[in-house]
Amino acid sequence: MMPVEQTVAAGLLVQDGKILITRRDRNRHLELYWEFPGGKQKKNESVTDCLIREMEEETGIRVRVGRKIYSTSYRYPDRTIRLNFYLCERDFGTTGERRPSEFRWIGRKELGHYRFPPANTPLIRMLMSDETPVPELD
Repeated sequence: MMPVEQTVAAGLLVQDGKILITRRDRNRHLELYWEFPGGKQKKNESVTDCLIREMEEETGIRVRVGRKIYSTSYRYPDRTIRLNFYLCERDFGTTGERRPSEFRWIGRKELGHYRFPPANTPLIRMLMSDETPVPELD
């Protein structure tokens, strides 16, 4: 059987020099890993619309999607994901509704203290370097 292929959008939401990260729920693929909020693209949905929807569902924060920071494909044993990371900014405040997932605002140098999915490793290294493509970070 061929592994499932999925397109995933994730957002780097930066506020006061910090990045928003969320923790994956139990009983899910890569449970309790930390991640940049986002999720799987639905049929007939653009990647940016996916990110706007997922950010609102996961965090209760409405965002405007900016430039793409990084993209990669990664093969897990049961699936291949095409992962797209975009810089985001708040748009119109919050909806007041969000899933009860754990989240934190952290500095880029703190990223190494959290367990992220393997597909995120190149981006994490890039963000932690002094040559980060996101000048808004501390």
